[in-house]
Amino acid sequence: MTMAYQGLASAAQGDTFRPYVSSSYMHDSNLLRFDDSVDPSGLTGKKGRSDTVKTLAAGIDVDWKYSRQRILISAEMNDNSYNRFDTLNYQGRDVNARWNWQFGNHLSGVIGQTFNRSLASFADIRGITGNLRDQQRTFIEADWRFHPRWQVGGGYSEYSLEYNAPVQQSGNYESDTIEANLYYLTPKGSRMGMELSKANGYYPNRIFNNASTIDNRYSQESILAIFDWRYSAKSRIRMQSGYVERTHDHLSQRDYDAINSRINYTWTPSVKTQLELSVFQQTEPRDDLVASVSENEGGNITASWAPTAKITVSGMYRTETRKNLGDPGFLLISVPQLKEENNSYRLSLNYKPHQSIDLTASYSDDRRDSSRIRSDYDAQMLNLNAMIKM
Repeated sequence: MTMAYQGLASAAQGDTFRPYVSSSYMHDSNLLRFDDSVDPSGLTGKKGRSDTVKTLAAGIDVDWKYSRQRILISAEMNDNSYNRFDTLNYQGRDVNARWNWQFGNHLSGVIGQTFNRSLASFADIRGITGNLRDQQRTFIEADWRFHPRWQVGGGYSEYSLEYNAPVQQSGNYESDTIEANLYYLTPKGSRMGMELSKANGYYPNRIFNNASTIDNRYSQESILAIFDWRYSAKSRIRMQSGYVERTHDHLSQRDYDAINSRINYTWTPSVKTQLELSVFQQTEPRDDLVASVSENEGGNITASWAPTAKITVSGMYRTETRKNLGDPGFLLISVPQLKEENNSYRLSLNYKPHQSIDLTASYSDDRRDSSRIRSDYDAQMLNLNAMIKM
């Protein structure tokens, strides 16, 4: 879902403390992502499916360097007011704090924490149910460059997701992940290597019993090969592919393994123009009664052009096909698996009349074609945003 929230501003180079305020207006023609054949008044009690959202935000960016240490903090509070579906009104928060540390010439890393409170997408949820959620992540990473061409590293992170609405709270979960990596580095900035990770997840509000069809604990292991090639000053190719295996504590029929891959190509012919292409194939877990995993394939293209120092024009197109797989066998009858095609594009214009003023206008289109009855949708969004950095 395209929100009125525009994200955090970035401190200019050399700034150590920079507050800002912003105001935005967003019109969404189909906020709750209803199929055209569905009468929304039966679920929402209100006629119409469009809405406008007004957002007021205030935040601060901190960028402080001392010797080889660097502290980066971004914090924002925003108030979001919906015109038609006013029960969705909420106050959001976004905090990102990190310490980029370095000791000597060979040891470096990062310690940080992020927190975000915002509405989740309505693309997979029908009705006026508020899906306000809190996401928090704490992480620590360390790298040791033990040779001019070799680097070894590792990290640990904890993540939590909490929904505000009781109907969504079975999806609350916590996870912890440990990672290790080894890279070969080249003088021109290219690298290739391997990453290993192991994650453990827990859903605290799911009580497992003999009638349960979804698990409350899982473990996931993965091995990933990464190739990042800076072909020239204008071209960069990034490829990653790896094996992932997920096992569950109680329902082994929901276990799965797969190969996930992604290729990105970035071309920057000049300081004014950039083009990026990406294709991917990846899997995601599903808690559907007849599916345990979703196979997602697609790609996207983004482009930006800055004809002047004050104007930037950009665009994006993304396509994705999702197929549900891995029937756990809870039903005695065969049910066709869900297949969806998602397509979206966005056009935006950014104008900076002054280094402290940022004006943005964007138009987006989002569409889904689903094999599940009454699950298609299309939505158009217009967004206007103004930011003043102090």
